[in-house]
Order: sequence, then C-alpha cells, then structure tokens
Amino acid sequence: MTDYGVLANLLVIFTASIAVVFVFHQFKLPSIAGFLVAGALIGPNGLNVISDIGTVQVLAEIGIVLLLFTIGIEFSLVQLASMRRLMLLAAPLQVGGVLLIAWLGAMLIGLSWQQGMFWGFLFSLSSTAIVLKTLAERGTVIRSMAEPRSAFSSFRIWPSYP
Repeated sequence: MTDYGVLANLLVIFTASIAVVFVFHQFKLPSIAGFLVAGALIGPNGLNVISDIGTVQVLAEIGIVLLLFTIGIEFSLVQLASMRRLMLLAAPLQVGGVLLIAWLGAMLIGLSWQQGMFWGFLFSLSSTAIVLKTLAERGTVIRSMAEPRSAFSSFRIWPSYP
C-alpha cells in the first residue's frame, strides 16, 4: 500500500502558501515572508494542519535546499571571489557583534548564556534569505550596492548547509 500523506501535506503547503503569498503581494510585502507566515500557520505550533514533526523536518530540509540553490544561481564564481575580503573579514565581525548584543540582551533579561547564543545565531542567520530574495524580487540589485549585503548573507548561510 502506498502512503500519500507526504503528497497531501505538499498540497496543503502549496495551497496555504499561494493564499498567504497572494495577500502579502497585495500589501507589497516580500513573498519569502509570506512563505514563513504560511509555514507558521499550518505547522505544529500554529493551526496544526501538518502535525507530524518528522514530515515537517523533511519538507523544511527540501525547502532549504531549494532556497540555497536559488540563491546560488544568483552568484558567479567571479562575484564570490571579488567579495572574499568582505566574507572573510567584515561578515564574521558582524555575526560576532550580533552574537554579543544578543548575549548581553539575554543576560539583562535573565536568560542563560546558551539561550543568548541561540538567539544571536538565529538573528544573524534569519535575515539572509529574506534580504537576498527581496532584492531579487524587487529587481533593485545594483551590483555595487548589493555586494556587501551578499557577502554578509553568504557568510551567514554557510552554517545552515546540511
């Protein structure tokens, strides 16, 4: 017997995503933010439409692979080589600064240092996909302006590679 549960979950994901992204588009908000909201709505911590954590993890990994592939299409090896100084010097300083601020904030509100580090990494990684996808969607990627953003974003997504 064949299990069509994953296909049913994909249908739910696509349906919810289309609806939410359509609403986001009407308000001129980035579609990637709509995908995040759709996932939060239908996932185990939202309306619990898709409740199996294992399925959610598999689908999330597939989504990350597709997102990273899409981001990779935007870069050429020449661009990456030209951004190496930013990626290897400035981007780690920026990530370290975000980690430090989050850690200090966690200490001030009584969280553990581990929770502070978690939030620091989350903040430093979370904007990557949104920044790159939004720049591409708007067509406002001016190479000289986008290079620092792209270098920082490229550095920040390295830890998320499976």
